[in-house]
Amino acid sequence: MNSLEQMASARDKLGYDIVAAINADLFTGKLPNGTTILNGNLLRKDTVGYQGFAQMKDGTYRFENNATVLEGVASDIRFACGGRYLVLKNGRVYDNGTGDPFCTVHHPRTAFGVKVDGTMIFLVVDGRQAGYSDGATLLDLSSIFARLGAYNAICLDGGGSTGIYLPDGNGGFGAVNKPSEKNRSVVNTLMFVKKK
Repeated sequence: MNSLEQMASARDKLGYDIVAAINADLFTGKLPNGTTILNGNLLRKDTVGYQGFAQMKDGTYRFENNATVLEGVASDIRFACGGRYLVLKNGRVYDNGTGDPFCTVHHPRTAFGVKVDGTMIFLVVDGRQAGYSDGATLLDLSSIFARLGAYNAICLDGGGSTGIYLPDGNGGFGAVNKPSEKNRSVVNTLMFVKKK
């Protein structure tokens, strides 16, 4: 399913009042690459040695360079998701693999960050569209997050998966960016929902 289908399913089957969403973890086939935890349940162990983040049950966040450490505290986690490279750690630009072309080439990017007070930031940069947007490097993401006042931030799945979605006012959802691929299937979507 793509993010729009996942959002509709979460609304219709679980009753979530969704405010916004972005695509989440990188994946292989139909499974996420990274650590996936929901309500204290470890759903997927990291398979590739990537990074990850979690919202703890007390509302705080953890951003880890080795996401497997989150698996050991799964019972204390509300949700956890894998990603590919931290871009900010404790308010500083993080060494995000500058020798890796994944980091240094301009691509569409999806990323997630938080401020010290817990304010969440969804960040999407379009790319691969000449004359509109080439994309961003991970150093670009670090700079953007720093200007937005983030304290920790991580790059999620990007490329053709990159999308940010909002309610469309007609009972559905729509992309508010310009994805480089239309309706691409992803394995999971990070959604902001209103509390009941």
